[in-house]
Amino acid sequence: MMNANGKTLGTCLRSLLFGALLLCAAAQAAFANVILTSNRAAIGPGFTIDWSGSGPEFTSLGSPFTQGTGAQAVTVSGASGFTIFSGSTYNADFLAGDSILALYDLSSGPLGGIFSIAFASAVSSVGAQLQANAYAGFTGMISAFDASNVLLGGFNVSGSNSGAGDGSAVFAGIISDSLNISRIEFSGFGDGAGMNQMSVGVPEPSTFLLLVGPLVFLAVARRRRGRA
Repeated sequence: MMNANGKTLGTCLRSLLFGALLLCAAAQAAFANVILTSNRAAIGPGFTIDWSGSGPEFTSLGSPFTQGTGAQAVTVSGASGFTIFSGSTYNADFLAGDSILALYDLSSGPLGGIFSIAFASAVSSVGAQLQANAYAGFTGMISAFDASNVLLGGFNVSGSNSGAGDGSAVFAGIISDSLNISRIEFSGFGDGAGMNQMSVGVPEPSTFLLLVGPLVFLAVARRRRGRA
């Protein structure tokens, strides 16, 4: 069907949908909020970064390094190097079967630095269990940044390392109400700090459609009123 300007109805609808998507993205960026979570299940559906994907135990990794492909790729930096351990070898409160990414050099020992993790595509939530290298209490920080490297929010996280190996390592997660987390930092956990598998949340398409659907309806209604 053609309208008075010679455009097809399908073209008009596509234009309206594109405009609604831009409007929704702008609204989300303007009113985005982030919260802290200590519960891995709260991260929601998405994907998992298991550090064993970069190599077996005692693999030394340079900085930066990238794991994964496509939209599920992450690039890790923030220290001069990293090493992969098993939970049992790292000897903290991780589970024995966990794959641990540590601020560590096999020749010189614990390293200073942070875990700075950039995502190939923006995500809405992310988290992992973390431990200091020493047997004691510790306080670190989790921070999230958008594509322009603007801080979305940061939270202090406290825990302890007792060497129990029982999976009780503190979980540090951050959740945004928008698909706008492009980089995450785990900082202040001390030299030699370790983290286990990282859970990453990405909203399902149906959830996003629920957000933009009303905007598309309003745009179509306004266009029809304008023609009348």
